[in-house]
Amino acid sequence: MQINLDHLVFATDDLSRGENLLAERLGITFAGGGKHERMGTHNRVVRLQSGCYLELIAIDPTAPAPSQARWFDLDTPQLQAQLKGFPKLVHWVVRTKQVPLDLTSFADEWKIALGKPTAMQRGSLQWEITLPSDGKRPAGGALPYVIAWHSESVPPFSLPESHLHLHALHITTPNPPVVQQALQGHLVDSPIELVFHTGETRLQALVETPQGQKWLLG
Repeated sequence: MQINLDHLVFATDDLSRGENLLAERLGITFAGGGKHERMGTHNRVVRLQSGCYLELIAIDPTAPAPSQARWFDLDTPQLQAQLKGFPKLVHWVVRTKQVPLDLTSFADEWKIALGKPTAMQRGSLQWEITLPSDGKRPAGGALPYVIAWHSESVPPFSLPESHLHLHALHITTPNPPVVQQALQGHLVDSPIELVFHTGETRLQALVETPQGQKWLLG
């Protein structure tokens, strides 16, 4: 299965405050967003000039609690404690053109639970995404969720142009060869450099902004 980087996921404990902080850091204005009723979350998004986009997500305090665990570990006390300050890069999502999303062989090859392909919708956008029943991030976030858009106009290309360019995604994980082997041959045609480090799992992104290059940290 061929995959491409779709978006980076930043999380915050308060969407409005997190949007102000991240927008000031990047020198941009977020271009869209909305609510994920099934997950009890809401988001803001901005295009990256690298065939992908940046998502800022938070638990929606006005939404009822979902019937399942929220995605990206948002329900865990450990992550919630980390989101009290600046928004945190918590995960990444890759896309495939395969619709409907069938990841049986893909999951077997990765030897890790990717979760069940789950239908989602936000406004006119419809997609399927791998969603573990416990809301966890595969390999602690070192391996991505997988998304398949059902809409022709998808965020990486439908959002307004921005002055942001993602240069590199750095992935720190206890066993980089396992993650590299899982991705090898699948992640294609990407202008974004993936850099692996050994250590406690975290993500870092190097982004070109109107004020120069900035590191965004997990």
